[in-house]
Amino acid sequence: MSLRRPPQRPIARIGVAYDTACCPEVTLAANDQNPDRPKRPLRVGAFFAELQRRRVPRALAAYGIGAFAALQVVEPVQHGLGLPEWVVTAIVVAVGLGFPVAVTLAWNFDLTLAAGLTRTPATLAPDGPHAHHHHSHAGPFAALIGASTILGAAVAGVVVWRITRSAPPMDADGRLRVAVADFANETHDPELDGLSWMLVSSLAESRRLVVVTRVRMVDELRRTGRPAVPLLDEAAGRDAARALGIRRLVLAAVHRLGSRHAIDLRVLDPATGEYLFALREQGEDKGSVQGMIDRISERARERLHAERPEEIRTSTAKVADVTTANLEAWRHYVQGLKGEDAMRDGIALDEYRKAVAIDPGFALAHFRIAYVGERMGVDAETRRAAMQAAVRGLDRMPAKERLLVQAWKAKMEGRPQDANAFYLRAAEAFPQDKEVVSAVGDFQYQEGRFAEALPWFERAVDLDPTWEPALANLIGTLAALDRAEDATRRTAQWTELRPGGESYRALATARLLAGQFLQAVEAGRRALELDPGIVSRRSLAEALVYDGHAEEAESLLRPFFTPTARIEDRRSASEMMIHALEHQGRRREALHVADAYPIDAAGHHWVRYLLLMGDPDARPALREAREVMRLGHPALEWLVPGALELGDEKLAAEAARHIKIDGLRSLYDGLIAWRRGNAQGALEILRALRSRWSGWNRATIDYRLARIAFDARHDAEGIALVEDFERRPGDIWRAWRLAELLLLKARAHERLGEREKAIATVDRLLAAWKHADPDLPRLAEAKSLRARLGASVSRRGRAPSSAADARRP
Repeated sequence: MSLRRPPQRPIARIGVAYDTACCPEVTLAANDQNPDRPKRPLRVGAFFAELQRRRVPRALAAYGIGAFAALQVVEPVQHGLGLPEWVVTAIVVAVGLGFPVAVTLAWNFDLTLAAGLTRTPATLAPDGPHAHHHHSHAGPFAALIGASTILGAAVAGVVVWRITRSAPPMDADGRLRVAVADFANETHDPELDGLSWMLVSSLAESRRLVVVTRVRMVDELRRTGRPAVPLLDEAAGRDAARALGIRRLVLAAVHRLGSRHAIDLRVLDPATGEYLFALREQGEDKGSVQGMIDRISERARERLHAERPEEIRTSTAKVADVTTANLEAWRHYVQGLKGEDAMRDGIALDEYRKAVAIDPGFALAHFRIAYVGERMGVDAETRRAAMQAAVRGLDRMPAKERLLVQAWKAKMEGRPQDANAFYLRAAEAFPQDKEVVSAVGDFQYQEGRFAEALPWFERAVDLDPTWEPALANLIGTLAALDRAEDATRRTAQWTELRPGGESYRALATARLLAGQFLQAVEAGRRALELDPGIVSRRSLAEALVYDGHAEEAESLLRPFFTPTARIEDRRSASEMMIHALEHQGRRREALHVADAYPIDAAGHHWVRYLLLMGDPDARPALREAREVMRLGHPALEWLVPGALELGDEKLAAEAARHIKIDGLRSLYDGLIAWRRGNAQGALEILRALRSRWSGWNRATIDYRLARIAFDARHDAEGIALVEDFERRPGDIWRAWRLAELLLLKARAHERLGEREKAIATVDRLLAAWKHADPDLPRLAEAKSLRARLGASVSRRGRAPSSAADARRP
């Protein structure tokens, strides 16, 4: 009996059938030699089996877990150790390129606890004559290494691309422009209303961030036609940020979580509307808010990627240390800053004083009291005490304020070179900070170096074209350089680009300085239409006074002197109301407003001095001048010419020790020469000075020159100087000086035989004084002169009135 095998599928090979069951090696050999069939169909399975034998998948899994963990901790470690940014990139690239290396090592080596690192044995080939047919894995392994290399490089490239993509778009100066919208105060606690300013203060410590002010953003929204913006929320902030080219907008909210407080912060790309990242900080109670601001600010700076970790570390300060730990004091400080930006120095000063009353150690608020106090005429002792308090907290101040305080201290101590050096250091460290840049210019201006001040004010305006304090300084400086027409041209262009209350008020000021009083009134009316507040009313009232409409100016300001008016509005309107009353000859009412003027004692005596120094009796004015000297008013160097004219050379010499303004010493010398009978010598000195002085100071020199010229009987020169004086604005003294000069001019016309012009000049003065105090010193003099001139003309036959002396614009 024979055993039969089941039939097998033959493999054809040149017409011969082979039994695969008995000769499997022949099948493989035949398969290798057949070009028309797939090669080695068993190789893929065998290769994966070999991968398993060599434990390559397990090694790669371990490598992947380790790489992922490394990438999770590398960024925190980099920030914690202050390592440069390229360290993260290098580690990511190394992880990606290490993938093929891991594959190679896993293929060739085994790692065991017993034997350690050993070479993996190759696949054993069968013995016998067909040993050369064992499997070879060189080709698949090479493909695996190539694919691993490509994959690793791709992963590293993607990660690096993501890191590079996260880098923010910097400006040409290498800095990132950011803005902070108003905090959403969901706690409704008023003490937390100023947190956005606190966050701005913290972010502004960075040398790589340019934090655009809230005022700048609101002004931009107004320029685009949006009405008042009481809250700069996300929508308004994004619109303003896009219009201003701001790269990142910070949005934040503070709210309660039970008994805890939390701050949520998001950063938005205004151009795309994409939220780039979000952060949260929590604290136990309201007292922990400042610490939360510190932490979330530092984290935000890290995520903005605008600065290196070491830059963040060296330019970070705790908010409570550099400001105040009392949130209510901080709220008043913020209100003071807002008052300064709105050119409401009186409000600002009140708020700073409230802040230091709550926190006597609040150094920043003390500094602002000294700074704003000089503009407000606060006495020297008060300003000195505030400065001393600020200096005591110098080491806790932010870097910018520290330099400004040191500069202001040097200025107050009479060390102008040191002050200038500190200001220049501040400008170098904070070149994009408008307050710093403007402060440098302001110092140069106060020293009388107008040409040096101009580029600083121009830079400040370039940084924030809507910042009214810098614009006012720029206009005043151009006028001081006898470039009033240039100031007018620039402000007119600004009204076309940014029509608003600020631009038209600036145009009104420029028109006044150019002697274009009627056009100044037009600009003032337009400012009032666009921004109907106290600042615009005051601007229009000033233009009306100089254009000969003092009564209308008075009616415009009268609402601020009612019993229900706010004290800050009355303070803002008082000086211009004194102007309006003085130009009508209503001296008693002007003095009453001055006495009720809510300012410090030094400022009060200064205003009374300016009003009384024009009276025939010099004693009241000298009493006020001595009080000004005793209290140390910021402008006491200007007592020099007034004290000489009042006959007190000793007081003038004492005030002369405080002269800082270039040319004031020459004015002193010229007036001394005149008092000692050398009118010709005085004229020569003052004529030379007039060629150097312009702007606000030109009216001062024209008044003195005209008096001396009339005294020396240079009548034609004196008349020309009076006419020039009429075309210039001035201080509170302008009204009585104008009256005095008009009477001197009328007498000069009379001496020249020009009686009609003399009569027209006196008539103009009497028309302005139709409601004057009956006992006004020069009123009787003007009426007497008019009667005498009229009688003289009547005897000679009345001539037609002259149009040459008509009121000039």
